[in-house]
Amino acid sequence: MSDRKRSPNFTQAERELFASLLSEYSSVIECKLSNMQARTEKAAAWDALTLAFNSQTTYIQRDKDSLMRLWDNMKREARKSRSDEKQELMATGGGVSTKPGPSHIDEAVLQVLGASASGLSNPADGDSSGSLTLPNFSGIHVVSIEQENIPPCRAVQREDLRAALQQATCTPGAVGVGEANWGSEGFKPSLLYSPKPAALRVNASLASSSKSSPASSPTASPASSSSPCLPKRTLAEEAEFVKNAKRRRPRLNEDKKTALVDAKLALMNASMKCLEEEKAQRDTFFEIEKKKKELE
Repeated sequence: MSDRKRSPNFTQAERELFASLLSEYSSVIECKLSNMQARTEKAAAWDALTLAFNSQTTYIQRDKDSLMRLWDNMKREARKSRSDEKQELMATGGGVSTKPGPSHIDEAVLQVLGASASGLSNPADGDSSGSLTLPNFSGIHVVSIEQENIPPCRAVQREDLRAALQQATCTPGAVGVGEANWGSEGFKPSLLYSPKPAALRVNASLASSSKSSPASSPTASPASSSSPCLPKRTLAEEAEFVKNAKRRRPRLNEDKKTALVDAKLALMNASMKCLEEEKAQRDTFFEIEKKKKELE
């Protein structure tokens, strides 16, 4: 535990004395700079303020840390009292305010804080609690427009409307368009679908080729049953083509696989032979250097 003895609370007279003395050093103590020179000046100002406070107080002597904590508490209390006052002014319901406003000590503290406590103001918008000033519209001239007497429109009679519709009605023959047959015989929903191109109907051609048997048409060739747009292939060639077309990447044939394996083996043998030759050269060079060292 700390051995520091707790000092008595600050009295109202001490707070008033501190607020009166602080105005002389407020420009240095509340400076926003944080460099070495500003910190040195702040420490000197607090030392001078502590000396002036202890020379005029009639209670007990206070140290610099106690006065610094007092100043932080006074700033917090002043801002809280101003916030409560603003909240009471903006509240609805009417009646007398239930919270007291800032005291004379709080007003002195707020005067030292300045814009950091009252808020910034600008012509467009701001966070200050000032009154809203409305622009003066006395110099604006209002131009009035007289209402003209517009005669009411004549009501359209039913006979006139029927005659206009009969004249505007046109027949399909008048514009060169024949009558369309929208019955069950002329229109079918299946006509809206476009047919699949013959080049893409590989499975369909394969299925049609498998259904046809040599017994039913012995003279018919496999090419006659397929579409004229497709290449002429036998059933086995068609099955092989479909099998290869479904693969995502090409596949080497068996003979090409064997040639590839032979090429890889030849390359590996050549690499091994090259490594053996390099090793023999290094051994020979090592023996020559060894003999040179022995002769020396």
